[in-house]
Amino acid sequence: VVDPDEKMGRAVAQEYGVIWLPDYKNLEGKVDAVSIAVPSAYHEIVSTHMAKLGIHIFVWGRRLYNCFYIIVSICFR
Repeated sequence: VVDPDEKMGRAVAQEYGVIWLPDYKNLEGKVDAVSIAVPSAYHEIVSTHMAKLGIHIFVWGRRLYNCFYIIVSICFR
């Protein structure tokens, strides 16, 4: 679980028996895959960072153009 709110992040992590970190940029070497659950405006930033680290990503969104920008960011930048 990654959440800048330590109290909330630790509570959720404990409930599911996983680790808590305050920043998604610290996941390298700690996970194989992530489910990205952030506001749509952050999908591209977080997804691109994870993909560049070789971490598999799952992102759900309602806007097809967001998916397009994520793919372009990962493949062509």
